[in-house]
Amino acid sequence: MRAFARIADEHDVLCISDEVYEHQVFEGEHRSPAEFSTEGNVVVVNACSKAYSMTGWRLGWVTGANDRIERMLRVHQYAQACASAPAQFAAEAALTGPQEPVAEMREAFEERRDVLLDGLDAMGLECPTPKGAFYAMPKVPDGWVEEVIDRGVVVVPGDAFGERGAGYARISYATDLETLEEAIDVMAEATAALR
Repeated sequence: MRAFARIADEHDVLCISDEVYEHQVFEGEHRSPAEFSTEGNVVVVNACSKAYSMTGWRLGWVTGANDRIERMLRVHQYAQACASAPAQFAAEAALTGPQEPVAEMREAFEERRDVLLDGLDAMGLECPTPKGAFYAMPKVPDGWVEEVIDRGVVVVPGDAFGERGAGYARISYATDLETLEEAIDVMAEATAALR
Protein backbone atom coordinates (compact mmCIF):
# COMPACT_ATOMS: atom_id res chain seq x y z
CA MET A 1 0.00 0.00 0.00
CA ARG A 2 2.94 2.26 0.73
CA ALA A 3 4.24 1.65 -2.82
CA PHE A 4 0.87 2.54 -4.38
CA ALA A 5 0.83 5.81 -2.46
CA ARG A 6 4.44 6.56 -3.42
CA ILE A 7 3.73 5.93 -7.12
CA ALA A 8 0.64 8.14 -6.99
CA ASP A 9 2.55 10.93 -5.25
CA GLU A 10 5.72 10.74 -7.36
CA HIS A 11 3.81 10.72 -10.66
CA ASP A 12 0.93 12.95 -9.55
CA VAL A 13 -1.69 10.38 -10.52
CA LEU A 14 -4.88 9.49 -8.72
CA CYS A 15 -5.01 6.21 -6.78
CA ILE A 16 -8.57 5.07 -6.11
CA SER A 17 -8.66 2.53 -3.30
CA ASP A 18 -11.83 0.42 -3.02
CA GLU A 19 -11.87 -0.55 0.66
CA VAL A 20 -15.36 -2.00 0.95
CA TYR A 21 -13.93 -5.34 2.17
CA GLU A 22 -11.69 -3.79 4.85
CA HIS A 23 -13.38 -5.76 7.63
CA GLN A 24 -13.18 -9.10 5.79
CA VAL A 25 -9.40 -9.58 5.99
CA PHE A 26 -8.46 -13.06 7.24
CA GLU A 27 -4.68 -12.81 7.27
CA GLY A 28 -2.68 -9.71 8.13
CA GLU A 29 -4.45 -6.41 8.56
CA HIS A 30 -6.18 -3.91 6.33
CA ARG A 31 -3.95 -0.99 5.37
CA SER A 32 -4.99 1.87 3.14
CA PRO A 33 -2.67 3.65 0.71
CA ALA A 34 -4.23 6.86 2.07
CA GLU A 35 -2.19 6.31 5.24
CA PHE A 36 1.01 6.80 3.24
CA SER A 37 0.11 9.49 0.71
CA THR A 38 1.71 12.85 1.47
CA GLU A 39 0.35 14.67 -1.58
CA GLY A 40 -3.35 13.79 -1.34
CA ASN A 41 -3.34 11.59 -4.43
CA VAL A 42 -5.37 8.77 -2.85
CA VAL A 43 -9.17 8.66 -2.77
CA VAL A 44 -10.77 5.93 -0.67
CA VAL A 45 -14.14 4.46 -1.66
CA ASN A 46 -16.09 2.60 1.00
CA ALA A 47 -19.64 1.54 1.87
CA CYS A 48 -21.78 -0.23 4.44
CA SER A 49 -22.65 -3.03 2.01
CA LYS A 50 -20.15 -5.72 3.01
CA ALA A 51 -19.23 -5.03 6.65
CA TYR A 52 -22.81 -4.34 7.74
CA SER A 53 -24.73 -6.53 5.27
CA MET A 54 -26.33 -3.50 3.66
CA THR A 55 -25.88 -4.57 0.05
CA GLY A 56 -28.59 -2.95 -2.01
CA TRP A 57 -28.92 0.10 0.25
CA ARG A 58 -26.51 1.88 -2.10
CA LEU A 59 -24.92 3.92 0.63
CA GLY A 60 -21.24 4.66 0.44
CA TRP A 61 -18.69 7.41 0.75
CA VAL A 62 -15.37 8.67 -0.47
CA THR A 63 -12.57 10.28 1.47
CA GLY A 64 -9.69 12.25 0.07
CA ALA A 65 -8.15 15.68 -0.28
CA ASN A 66 -10.69 18.50 -0.10
CA ASP A 67 -10.02 19.76 -3.64
CA ARG A 68 -10.61 16.30 -5.10
CA ILE A 69 -13.82 15.77 -3.11
CA GLU A 70 -15.13 19.20 -4.13
CA ARG A 71 -14.63 18.32 -7.81
CA MET A 72 -16.39 14.98 -7.30
CA LEU A 73 -19.34 16.75 -5.64
CA ARG A 74 -19.74 19.03 -8.67
CA VAL A 75 -20.40 16.01 -10.85
CA HIS A 76 -22.27 13.96 -8.26
CA GLN A 77 -24.84 16.61 -7.41
CA TYR A 78 -26.25 16.43 -10.94
CA ALA A 79 -26.42 12.63 -11.03
CA GLN A 80 -27.75 11.80 -7.56
CA ALA A 81 -29.70 13.93 -5.10
CA CYS A 82 -28.89 12.21 -1.81
CA ALA A 83 -29.12 8.95 0.03
CA SER A 84 -32.51 8.17 1.56
CA ALA A 85 -33.02 9.16 5.19
CA PRO A 86 -33.62 5.54 6.35
CA ALA A 87 -30.35 4.45 4.70
CA GLN A 88 -28.47 7.31 6.37
CA PHE A 89 -29.89 6.47 9.82
CA ALA A 90 -29.09 2.78 9.30
CA ALA A 91 -25.52 3.60 8.26
CA GLU A 92 -25.06 5.85 11.28
CA ALA A 93 -26.28 3.07 13.57
CA ALA A 94 -24.00 0.54 11.87
CA LEU A 95 -20.90 2.73 11.98
CA THR A 96 -21.35 3.97 15.56
CA GLY A 97 -22.92 0.87 17.10
CA PRO A 98 -21.29 -2.28 18.48
CA GLN A 99 -18.67 -3.71 16.12
CA GLU A 100 -18.59 -7.25 17.58
CA PRO A 101 -21.04 -8.51 14.91
CA VAL A 102 -18.60 -7.37 12.21
CA ALA A 103 -15.82 -9.47 13.76
CA GLU A 104 -18.20 -12.42 14.16
CA MET A 105 -19.18 -12.16 10.50
CA ARG A 106 -15.52 -12.08 9.44
CA GLU A 107 -14.88 -15.24 11.48
CA ALA A 108 -17.90 -16.93 9.90
CA PHE A 109 -16.65 -16.05 6.41
CA GLU A 110 -13.22 -17.43 7.26
CA GLU A 111 -14.78 -20.69 8.46
CA ARG A 112 -16.86 -20.94 5.27
CA ARG A 113 -13.78 -20.19 3.18
CA ASP A 114 -11.93 -23.06 4.81
CA VAL A 115 -14.86 -25.45 4.29
CA LEU A 116 -15.06 -24.46 0.62
CA LEU A 117 -11.30 -24.80 0.11
CA ASP A 118 -11.35 -28.27 1.69
CA GLY A 119 -14.21 -29.25 -0.62
CA LEU A 120 -12.45 -27.91 -3.72
CA ASP A 121 -9.26 -29.69 -2.72
CA ALA A 122 -11.16 -32.97 -2.30
CA MET A 123 -12.47 -32.47 -5.86
CA GLY A 124 -8.91 -32.03 -7.10
CA LEU A 125 -9.48 -28.38 -8.01
CA GLU A 126 -6.60 -25.97 -7.45
CA CYS A 127 -7.58 -22.76 -5.66
CA PRO A 128 -5.47 -20.01 -4.11
CA THR A 129 -6.44 -19.20 -0.53
CA PRO A 130 -8.47 -15.98 -0.40
CA LYS A 131 -7.01 -13.63 2.21
CA GLY A 132 -10.20 -11.61 2.47
CA ALA A 133 -13.70 -10.93 1.09
CA PHE A 134 -15.95 -13.94 0.42
CA TYR A 135 -15.07 -15.25 -3.02
CA ALA A 136 -12.87 -18.11 -4.21
CA MET A 137 -11.50 -18.49 -7.74
CA PRO A 138 -10.62 -22.15 -8.40
CA LYS A 139 -9.10 -23.34 -11.65
CA VAL A 140 -11.79 -25.50 -13.28
CA PRO A 141 -11.92 -27.88 -16.24
CA ASP A 142 -13.73 -27.00 -19.47
CA GLY A 143 -17.50 -27.23 -19.09
CA TRP A 144 -17.37 -27.15 -15.29
CA VAL A 145 -19.22 -23.85 -14.85
CA GLU A 146 -22.05 -24.93 -17.14
CA GLU A 147 -22.28 -28.36 -15.47
CA VAL A 148 -22.49 -26.79 -12.01
CA ILE A 149 -25.08 -24.23 -13.10
CA ASP A 150 -27.16 -26.95 -14.80
CA ARG A 151 -27.22 -28.76 -11.45
CA GLY A 152 -28.62 -25.66 -9.69
CA VAL A 153 -25.58 -23.97 -8.14
CA VAL A 154 -24.77 -20.49 -9.39
CA VAL A 155 -21.09 -19.80 -10.06
CA VAL A 156 -19.61 -17.14 -12.31
CA PRO A 157 -17.21 -17.97 -15.13
CA GLY A 158 -13.82 -16.41 -14.51
CA ASP A 159 -13.67 -14.79 -17.94
CA ALA A 160 -16.50 -12.49 -16.81
CA PHE A 161 -13.68 -10.67 -14.99
CA GLY A 162 -11.37 -10.45 -18.01
CA GLU A 163 -9.48 -12.75 -20.33
CA ARG A 164 -7.03 -13.80 -17.60
CA GLY A 165 -9.97 -15.30 -15.73
CA ALA A 166 -10.60 -17.91 -18.43
CA GLY A 167 -10.40 -21.41 -16.98
CA TYR A 168 -11.47 -20.24 -13.52
CA ALA A 169 -14.79 -19.80 -11.72
CA ARG A 170 -15.81 -17.36 -9.00
CA ILE A 171 -17.65 -18.91 -6.09
CA SER A 172 -19.22 -16.86 -3.32
CA TYR A 173 -19.19 -18.32 0.19
CA ALA A 174 -21.35 -15.56 1.67
CA THR A 175 -24.23 -17.97 2.22
CA ASP A 176 -24.91 -20.02 5.35
CA LEU A 177 -22.72 -23.05 6.07
CA GLU A 178 -25.44 -25.64 5.43
CA THR A 179 -26.23 -24.22 1.98
CA LEU A 180 -22.52 -24.00 1.20
CA GLU A 181 -22.00 -27.65 2.12
CA GLU A 182 -24.92 -28.65 -0.14
CA ALA A 183 -23.39 -26.60 -2.98
CA ILE A 184 -20.02 -28.31 -2.44
CA ASP A 185 -21.72 -31.70 -2.81
CA VAL A 186 -23.31 -30.57 -6.08
CA MET A 187 -19.98 -29.19 -7.34
CA ALA A 188 -18.30 -32.49 -6.45
CA GLU A 189 -20.92 -34.41 -8.46
CA ALA A 190 -20.40 -32.06 -11.42
CA THR A 191 -16.63 -32.46 -11.19
CA ALA A 192 -16.92 -36.25 -11.12
CA ALA A 193 -19.29 -36.22 -14.12
CA LEU A 194 -16.69 -34.34 -16.20
CA ARG A 195 -13.96 -36.91 -15.52
